[in-house]
Amino acid sequence: MSEGASPDRDARRIVPGNLHGHGLGAAQHRAADRRALGLAVLSTISTSAANDKLPEAAASFYRGLATEDFPLVAKAGEALTHGYTMAFVAAAVMFLAGLAVMFLAVNAGRQQPTEGAPPVHLG
Repeated sequence: MSEGASPDRDARRIVPGNLHGHGLGAAQHRAADRRALGLAVLSTISTSAANDKLPEAAASFYRGLATEDFPLVAKAGEALTHGYTMAFVAAAVMFLAGLAVMFLAVNAGRQQPTEGAPPVHLG
């Protein structure tokens, strides 16, 4: 422990929930939050689309398997596939929107070498 440092302050640094600072741990925590949020959004889209086609599609699928009601299994499978497809389409649209924003916002053009400056070699 460095001079002037208190044990309480140093202990707060290593608490797992205290990741609002800087560094790799905080970055990984923020990235995990974003992935979880994206997964929640896509799961909501998938579930909503499946339930629009067949209310309680996932439960109907398992109920059909348990009772060997194969027409219900087929119908629930179609509804679930529709839900997954809609989530994939939503993810593709979000990706393309992000790609368009990136191309419009990033204006890094090709730089011309300065007259008389030696070439720079990387590697």
